[in-house]
Amino acid sequence: MQGQPQLSLLSARIAARLILVEAFICLLLARLALGLFSFQRLTWYFNLKARQPELSGEQRIQECRAVRNALFRVYSCYLPWATCFHWAIAAQTMLRWRGVSSTLYYGAATLSDRGLAAHTWLMAGDEGVTGIQVAQQDGYKILARYPEE
Repeated sequence: MQGQPQLSLLSARIAARLILVEAFICLLLARLALGLFSFQRLTWYFNLKARQPELSGEQRIQECRAVRNALFRVYSCYLPWATCFHWAIAAQTMLRWRGVSSTLYYGAATLSDRGLAAHTWLMAGDEGVTGIQVAQQDGYKILARYPEE
């Protein structure tokens, strides 16, 4: 029985590394998709639903936080070019694979220093996953949401 805690520690470390690899790949794929396809051609993907049973409660919140943290770590260490749109697409994809449905918001605001600006953020129910602080702080108005209601 002495090997059991070591095994669970090892599996936790492997899981922590795998989610970082997944975040890296999802951010790269999001950049590739936005570079190759028009926004309109990508909306079908943003409207997809999770295939797994929907998570709820604390497990749902933990998955949202794990995805957000993994994306932030990858962004800050390896992919500083990633934008809010890349983050939202990557997070929506990662959550969908985990059985967490989310809504991708696309909005605009007139900012005093930049003029008209666009922003994308992701919500999983009431849980802000990516970009929500900027959206609230700068008063972005929702232009579109995916999946469409």
